[in-house]
This record gives sequence, structure tokens and C-alpha cells, in this order.
Amino acid sequence: MSPANPEPGIDRDTLSVWFASPSDAFVEDEKAGYQAMISDDERTRLASLRFPQDRREYLVAHVLTRKALSHYHPIPPDAWRFRHNPYGKPSIDPDCGLCFNLAHTSHLTVCLISQRGEVGVDVEPHGRGDEILEIATTVCSLTELAQIEALEKSQRADYTLTLWTLKEAYVKAQGKGFSLPLKTISFLRDGAAGFRLQVQSSEKKAPTDCRFCLIDHKGHRIAIVSDARGNPKAELWEVASLLDPPTQLLGTRPVFYPRGQALA
Repeated sequence: MSPANPEPGIDRDTLSVWFASPSDAFVEDEKAGYQAMISDDERTRLASLRFPQDRREYLVAHVLTRKALSHYHPIPPDAWRFRHNPYGKPSIDPDCGLCFNLAHTSHLTVCLISQRGEVGVDVEPHGRGDEILEIATTVCSLTELAQIEALEKSQRADYTLTLWTLKEAYVKAQGKGFSLPLKTISFLRDGAAGFRLQVQSSEKKAPTDCRFCLIDHKGHRIAIVSDARGNPKAELWEVASLLDPPTQLLGTRPVFYPRGQALA
């Protein structure tokens, strides 16, 4: 991948994915500058975290989000304000047309920005596959479990990791968290379409008309879900230091599912 300088603005067909590594992006001498970018509520939450690694991870995630939003809208990073729905999903207050979602581990932070509608993102280290496979019967549907069983044993952990990240991103995009039981959400292999989504729902219309894709980056599996229709594309950006501008990661073109199908 090679870097490019970003241009401000985001079109409606683009999902913008921003990456930062907490260990690389955080510089101890610049911590006061990072803290000046976040809100009083965020500083209170930051101070309540017990371990330095958790505080660094939290600070990088929230500063990255503010910097990413400011790249696409003329508001300084420290001026963004947020509200949360009853399930805890954050959104911009007041609404400016941008939607975002955030996910992070101890080694990678991901922020997803869109003008297409609600979005969700999840990130997991590749090494979690075996751990998730052990609990697959509690989070996967019967159809998903059958597809897992049909795989070679050496492939099952990685495939289950994929299912987990897709499910997490989906419930975050819907903004209802785990009030949507994961076993009612199925991401199924489907020939040329790659994956398709099937949701068991008591609602009249199950929320299945979304687009989703998978990205592997720095030893992590990332799933992104957008509830908007059409033919989205993803642009990937990386921040080496929180005080530096991002660079675009070229040469990676994530494939959206269902493949070959535009949802009009």
C-alpha cells in the first residue's frame, strides 16, 4: 500500500475507514493536547479507567473520531458534541449529515464515517478465532453452525471470527446493541454473492437491506456494515500520530456483499 494526501469532503457512495494504532499514535508528551480535544464527560470517563493501557486506548479512539469527523466537516475536533440513544449508540448533536461508528482493541482503533446512513464497525484480532469458535453455539444460528461444521477443522476458527465481526458490526449499525440476539442474525456463504444476510425478526420487515464488507489490517479482522443501499466503496486512511494528517492506504479495494447486487 502507498500513501496519498487526503482531500476534504466525503461523497455519499464512500465509506471512510480510519485506522490508528494506540501504541504508535499516542505520544506521552502530547497527552495534554489530546485531552484538550475531548469533552468534560469524556475526560471524566478517561480518569475513571484504572489501567494506563485502557486510558491510552480510550483517548486514541475518541481523538481519532473527532479528527476524522473534522476532516469531513468544518468543525474543530474539540467542538464536536454527541448524544446517545437508549442502547448507547453515539451520534452527532446536532445532526450535520455525517454518521460514524467506532471500534477498538488494545492494538488497533477503527473509526467509520459515512453520509450514506447508519453504519457499524467491529474489529477483532485474528488470534481470537479459537476463543470465539468455543462459544459458537451460543452466538451462531443453526444454519451458520452447519456451514462451520462443513469446513475443514483448520478453517473453522477464522470463519467463526468473520461471523462474529459481521454480527457485531450489524447490531451496532442497527443501534440496538445486544437487544438483537446474535443467533437470530445469520451471515451465510451464498455462492457468487459471497455472503448474504438473513434475519429472524418479529418485525414486519426484517432489516436486511444493507451492505457489508470485510477488511484485514495489521493482524485484525474488521467488518463494516452500512444500512444504506446502492453501490458503496470504502476508502482506508491511517493516522501514524494523532497530531499528524492521515495518509490513504492505496491498493486495497474491499469487496461489498451481497456481491454483484446493488440495493436500489
